[in-house]
Amino acid sequence: APSTLASAIQALCETTAGLTESSETFTTTILGITGGPVIVVSNRIPVADGQEEPFAARFRARAGLVEGHSGFVRLEILKPTEVAMHGRSMGRSAYHVVLTYWERVEDFVSWTNSADFKTAHSDRPPPEMFAGDNVFELHEVIQSAGPQTSTSS
Repeated sequence: APSTLASAIQALCETTAGLTESSETFTTTILGITGGPVIVVSNRIPVADGQEEPFAARFRARAGLVEGHSGFVRLEILKPTEVAMHGRSMGRSAYHVVLTYWERVEDFVSWTNSADFKTAHSDRPPPEMFAGDNVFELHEVIQSAGPQTSTSS
């Protein structure tokens, strides 16, 4: 429910308002953005069996409004995938995941208070598309790594 999300965001802002000195000065490089901290918002969505393609189609047709907002870094939509590993099937989650990366918590909160956010979320999907409630999470990146590059001697 929107009021629950708004309450969670407000509580998060109040909690992170007193960041420690080490958190404020923490610097990370992620996705070409240098600064710190980088915030990752995760919305885990339980999509009902048989609704995976209609769910994906909704995201392919999305308005693309978040990309223009201050502090926005990146958006990723993840679908659960399984793999045969160690003699069994693994990895098949019950959730699709929407990840947005932000420079600051305040940038994310500003997005959620914007007219563009309301527009982007105005065409509500049918309830039968879901197998339960969404799970909202917000994380601060404390480390990011990429592939090692070899240097020629």
